[in-house]
Amino acid sequence: MEKNNSITIIDNIGQLKNISNLLKEVNCENLQNTENEIKDLMKTLGKVGIIQFQMPEYFPIVRIRKNYIDKDNDVERFETRQDYSFVPKEKNNKYARASSPQNTMFYGVIPNSSALNEITSAELCEMEKACFAEISYNGFDLVETPKISIGRWIVKANHQLNLIAIIQEDKFTNSNILCSKLNNAYHNYISSFEDENFKKISLEYTTFLANEFSKPDINHQYDYMISAIYTEFLANQQVFDGIIYPSVRADGAYFNIALTPNAVNKKLNLKVVGESPINKTDNGISILECDHLVYLKGDEESFTLQPRKILII
Repeated sequence: MEKNNSITIIDNIGQLKNISNLLKEVNCENLQNTENEIKDLMKTLGKVGIIQFQMPEYFPIVRIRKNYIDKDNDVERFETRQDYSFVPKEKNNKYARASSPQNTMFYGVIPNSSALNEITSAELCEMEKACFAEISYNGFDLVETPKISIGRWIVKANHQLNLIAIIQEDKFTNSNILCSKLNNAYHNYISSFEDENFKKISLEYTTFLANEFSKPDINHQYDYMISAIYTEFLANQQVFDGIIYPSVRADGAYFNIALTPNAVNKKLNLKVVGESPINKTDNGISILECDHLVYLKGDEESFTLQPRKILII
């Protein structure tokens, strides 16, 4: 007897959950088979409810990267647009939370505010801290990386980012204002359907995906395989610019964003670049004020960071 579509989808979700539990056993020998199995299951899942999010013009995105000590014992300096953008395709060879070796993505943090005039300098600082949490969760070696570089991007005028929101994760439901709004919007959307199977499958699959995007304990790159392949699947459709998902490293306080290279190149401008020393404190480490800074028009491919003049009274 042939299974109906709803049972097939539930079975496929069950198989994906089983793969998720076995990813720690993936190695080079069985990598291709596991990749193909995940992709085949996702392709045959059928229709499930998702929620779209539009990020409007001029909204900021913060991205941070480490400045390492180079071979001459100098601190790296980043002075090109590409330095603050996505990993170039030829250097992208690992799985990450929302990118695969076949699909490089731009990572950053977005505001919780729903209106541009509500975004304060304090919130921008908190976004930087959320970014820093992402790159320092495995520890931070001040000898190896004494500085970080911060790039602040904005959505270009007359553009918007068309995104998929990954939000159905109980522990992050009320972690920030945006998460609460999106979660309520999703449940209202799902509740509008009379098909109970559609509701059940949608909630089960999106909750499963949210669990994959919020895995706190990562043993190796393959733990990211399911979330990375899902993002690759969306990117290949060339309909959406990327995804947003709560930052597990910042306890869901902000959303991470992962964008396709095409979206970055067409819809974003790099507006401010700063270089900040990292300081050791009794409670860990902290980001000091930028000691080098440059404001950009948005179309520069390269620039020169200038020492920041700090008035000491």
